[in-house]
Amino acid sequence: MPVTFAGFLVNPITLYAGVAGSSPVAPSVLAHEGVRGWVMSVLCRNFAGRPIASRRSIFFVGHSNQTKVGRLPAVLRTPLAFFALLVAVGSGLGAGEAFASSPPAPVSFTWLKPLPAPSGWLLLVPESGSSLLWYPPWMRSVAGDPYSVSAALKDRNGTVLVYLNAGPKTGNEQMSNWPSFRIDHLREEPNRSVHMDAHASGLNFRGGKGSCVLDDYVTHVKAHHYREIACLVQGRTAESVIVAAALVSAWPEYAPQLEHAVQSWQVR
Repeated sequence: MPVTFAGFLVNPITLYAGVAGSSPVAPSVLAHEGVRGWVMSVLCRNFAGRPIASRRSIFFVGHSNQTKVGRLPAVLRTPLAFFALLVAVGSGLGAGEAFASSPPAPVSFTWLKPLPAPSGWLLLVPESGSSLLWYPPWMRSVAGDPYSVSAALKDRNGTVLVYLNAGPKTGNEQMSNWPSFRIDHLREEPNRSVHMDAHASGLNFRGGKGSCVLDDYVTHVKAHHYREIACLVQGRTAESVIVAAALVSAWPEYAPQLEHAVQSWQVR
C-alpha cells in the first residue's frame, strides 16, 4: 500500500527492493549527507523520471549524477527496520522542505532591539511628526502619499530593489489584529501568493512598543517577489507604521540594513 514520504506517495516495497539491490553505501556518504539526505537521494534515484503524486501536484523527479547512493547498512537490511527508518525520516521532512522554491526567511524577531542609526544615515520625518525614519545613504528619498515618507533603491530598469516607508496609521489596524490586517491589505491591493512567515507582539522600539509581521508576496504587475517587515507601533501620542521591503532575491544582501532601519526607527 502506498505511503506518504516527504510529500510523495510511494510504494515502500518497491523502494526497499530498489535500495536493497544497490551497491554498498560508503560510510563517508552517510557522514556527509546524513541518513535523511541519503534516503532522499535513494528516493530520487529509484523514482527518477517517473511521475510522483504529492498532495499538492504531479511532478517529475529529475536525475542526479552527483550523488552516489548505495545499499542499506546491514542493520537496516530487514524490511521492518527499513520501514521504521522510512517513517522516522519521512515524518521530519516535508515536500516543501526538500524542494523549497524560495530562500529561507527568518522565523522570529529576536534581532529587533532599539538601536541608534549608524553614522552617515539620513533622516526623513512625516508631516505629522509622529516618527523619525533613518535610511542608508545609498537609498534615495521618493515621493509617496502625503502622510508618510519613503526611501528606495532601484535598479537601472526602475525596479524597486529595496524600500522603506513610515508614517502614522491611516486605517483600522490595531495591535490585536495587525498581522492579519497587513496580510489582508496585501491581498486587496491585489498581490498574489501572499504568505505570513512570522509575527510577534510586545516588541520594543525607540519610543514605544509594537507588533510586527514578516511576509512575502508576488506583485500583480510584473510579478516581482518581495519580502517585507511591517510593524505597527504605539508611541506616546500616536500609532505609526513602518514597512521595510526588498526583492526576495536581494533579501540576503540588504536584510541587515533593513533590520537596522527598523531598529533605529523612532516613534513619538
